[in-house]
Amino acid sequence: MTRLCIPTAPGRRAGLAASNFLVRAGGQKRRAAIFELGLGLCLVLGGCQNNGTTAADMAVADLATPADQSTPPPPNPDAITTAFDDQFIGYWGIKAKVDSIQTLPIFGDKGSTNTILSVGEFRRDGMGKLVMDQKECQVTVKSEVAFIMTDVPDKIADTTPMLTGAVQVYGTAASVGFNRADVAIGIGCNLAEPFNEALPTDKADTRVFDQDSDTKVGVTVNPQSPVAGSVYVAQRRRYSYVNGLRATQNRLTGSIVDRSAQYILDASDAQLKNQVATRPVDSTSVFEMVRLSTKYDCTRLKSEAATLFTLQ
Repeated sequence: MTRLCIPTAPGRRAGLAASNFLVRAGGQKRRAAIFELGLGLCLVLGGCQNNGTTAADMAVADLATPADQSTPPPPNPDAITTAFDDQFIGYWGIKAKVDSIQTLPIFGDKGSTNTILSVGEFRRDGMGKLVMDQKECQVTVKSEVAFIMTDVPDKIADTTPMLTGAVQVYGTAASVGFNRADVAIGIGCNLAEPFNEALPTDKADTRVFDQDSDTKVGVTVNPQSPVAGSVYVAQRRRYSYVNGLRATQNRLTGSIVDRSAQYILDASDAQLKNQVATRPVDSTSVFEMVRLSTKYDCTRLKSEAATLFTLQ
């Protein structure tokens, strides 16, 4: 979703959690070479993963082949209908895993999977059309490079407004599918046209504001290792749900297409200010929605997520 690229600096050796790993990987010479060149870290608030066989890929495979063998075949996306809209109405817990690739010095292309928890509601709007409201609750990050760790404060999700997108249902009674249209919003910045407007690249830009109320521009994300600090960014949050499938009356699965972006405006350490290129991996970015018995707030969803979802 929103991509936050967090670089580290040349020559930074002391206190790095990676040291033992790098010694095993090639000794003191390799360790020195890596940190002299610098290592770029990248957080994508919507995920990332390479094309190798990793835990994240296994989770995608598990989602694609659920234990419930009664799951219907893929519905026909050309068979658009409103006959089944009422089957979606209600409250849902949402878990998405968004994958992307970053290019790191020495390491080359590496992945990171971001897991996003949200609460949502399918409802009819004032025109009787099916829409889905979604409020994000939490983003967690797992890098393919084990010693890269980043903390994304829940305050970012807490202060990001709810997004609403149109829903299109298709298929037959035996096989129902859906898409949720693209939605977009600026995070840490006001975007008049959030789908395509260029992000601020200067912290003095009048569109930038302190969204998470920590006295810093934009929103703050905290890399933990190999370099600890804070990065202040402006982001575009943009994504859609496609190839949705009603696996059961209470469970929906499908793909998430993320086209978010970010720009580092400032950082607590100059070594964290470099931008790092990142690209999405649509083929392994997926979601699961589980029907809720009543309306949940984020606190309850986060506390029950471990048992609520099958997507790992």
